[in-house]
Amino acid sequence: MQPDIRERRLAPPRQQRRTATDIVYDALYQAIVEMELEPGASIQEKLLAERFAVSRTPVREALLHLARDGLVEIIPQSGTAISRIPIGAIGEAMVIRRALEAVTVTRAADLATPADIARLDAILAQQRLADKIGDQKGFHVNDEAFHEFIAAIGKFATIWKLIRQSKVQIDRVRRMTLPVKGRMTRVIREHVKIRDAIAAGKPADAVAALDAHLEILVPDVNHLCSIHPDYFIGTPQDAFPVKFTNR
Repeated sequence: MQPDIRERRLAPPRQQRRTATDIVYDALYQAIVEMELEPGASIQEKLLAERFAVSRTPVREALLHLARDGLVEIIPQSGTAISRIPIGAIGEAMVIRRALEAVTVTRAADLATPADIARLDAILAQQRLADKIGDQKGFHVNDEAFHEFIAAIGKFATIWKLIRQSKVQIDRVRRMTLPVKGRMTRVIREHVKIRDAIAAGKPADAVAALDAHLEILVPDVNHLCSIHPDYFIGTPQDAFPVKFTNR
């Protein structure tokens, strides 16, 4: 009998052969999403090849993958730079994410076991610790883990991959909001409401809690544009309002 996907999700990962392209891609992807590499910053293949001790070929392949993700911009005869965040795409990405995650939280509310709820509680405990010590990176990692495990409860691993792809620009903005005082505490409260609805077996309440959690981001974009105008493409007016609740 095949093991449950949730058990596989928690098991230690198998050792898989990672290519040089994978290593470079993963490192750059993480650095861009974590805003360690700022939008607009230039990238030099030669320096990356030296940093990762590889030839230019895997670096070039990794950059092509990142360009398809919308995270770098490759300009022929000019160079490569970290892509700025397209404000106009944020609202649409939120709609896509909401549609997909509404499915995962609905299924989770139908299928979650006490062990699943315990796992969500463990992730929330890690978020509280990260909030307490000011570990923004750790908080973001566990934020991802919370949403990913909800998808795993419903056996929606493929849907989670689609969600992850669609929300890459959202993640960059979310990462920028974490230093705001009280932001991490607020996210935890929102996660607890989603967790409680799933634990109670109430799909509609879980979706409502998810909606309230997601739609907060667009107003934040307007504020971030005023602080970091060089990080974005477009104007705050391009970030159309997203209203999921009280429809």
